[in-house]
Amino acid sequence: QLHSKDYKTAEGMRGKRVLVVGFGNTACDLATELSTIADKVYSSARRGFWITPKYIFGRPADVVNLPFAKYVPPAVQSISLTGMLWMMQGSISKYGLPAPGHLALRTHPATCEGYLPAIKAGRITVKSGIDRFDGGLRVRFKDGSVEEIDTILWCTGFKFTFPFLPPELTPVMTGPMQLFRRIVMPEHDRLYFMGFAKTLSAITPVAEGQAEWVADLIEGRTRLPARAGMDREIAQDERLISSRYSATPKLTVELDVYRYLKQLERDRARKLRVAGSARTDRPVIPTQGRPENQAATPTARGRR
Repeated sequence: QLHSKDYKTAEGMRGKRVLVVGFGNTACDLATELSTIADKVYSSARRGFWITPKYIFGRPADVVNLPFAKYVPPAVQSISLTGMLWMMQGSISKYGLPAPGHLALRTHPATCEGYLPAIKAGRITVKSGIDRFDGGLRVRFKDGSVEEIDTILWCTGFKFTFPFLPPELTPVMTGPMQLFRRIVMPEHDRLYFMGFAKTLSAITPVAEGQAEWVADLIEGRTRLPARAGMDREIAQDERLISSRYSATPKLTVELDVYRYLKQLERDRARKLRVAGSARTDRPVIPTQGRPENQAATPTARGRR
């Protein structure tokens, strides 16, 4: 057994019967890659997600999506993408996968090009969730089937921890983040957390926007609102995120990337109207924490 963080190459899986547990980007990508070299690949998924392509009209999907998100309300985006995926793929359940009980974009979709074709070609066999282990790596699934497995690859996600910070300096990571602009704890406003974002785009534009925003604070070109103002905006952001995305453990880092980047731009644009000077002695601690796998397996712990 190993966690996806420990996976380096498919070569060690040649000729083996591999079970990939999970249904996110990593699980779909690794199952697809292993299907070209392993003797048999099983994909176990407990609940359904939409699967989106990495390219639309020959261009990266996030490049196409960002201008679309600029002018189209989120509800219309969800309906439009759901309809497009139905036309492209039909029902996910026809591949043996659990059907998602929500519109596209209500949770973060799995983005993969080759996963569904590999299922259709018979290179990946879809299984339901794991019921139990019947000794060794004999796996019994919830549908009653049993398979002998050589290797289990856990792609079941992570949780964030900060073992290097005391509890009072640790943000809430088990629900919506209590961070102003996903960066600042109102009660400790000289400590910055950067890179906590799960978006439909690449992380780079978000990280760059956050870095520029923090740099303005450090250089005194702008300053934070009063504590009450930060608390009010945090609550408003949480309501908007909760109304757009279904409640899942990953809701803590979900972002509407276009709206978020516009927020950062507006904050920076207000710098010329800031009265007085801001503190310039703010230390920066950019970090993404040390994640630990959520799966109930003692061998799958680590970081990414």
